[in-house]
Amino acid sequence: MSNSYLGIDIVENKRINKKKFVNRFLSEKEYEKFLSFSDRKAALNFAIGRWAAKEAIIKATNKLYSISEIEIFNEENGNPIVFLRKEYNKNCKVSISHEKKYTIAICIMSV
Repeated sequence: MSNSYLGIDIVENKRINKKKFVNRFLSEKEYEKFLSFSDRKAALNFAIGRWAAKEAIIKATNKLYSISEIEIFNEENGNPIVFLRKEYNKNCKVSISHEKKYTIAICIMSV
């Protein structure tokens, strides 16, 4: 029987609004993706979603990982996939949702 752990985080979007802050929690590859957006709002939504998801992952894993050890990319269909310490983790499922003023992310970790 496997155990599942849950983590959730909500962010008020206006808290993350500076490019300088974003490069502190995005990996190099995530930061490249952030810079590739031509629309500033889309770029910030991407970054805010990553922040919320990484915080949710940290909560679900009981702080086994630091924010710098977590990378989140997207499959072709848009689903987020998680890499922990540069390795794909199929047991870590993340969902990210955006609203006008808030972004929320949830993580379910099965072990």
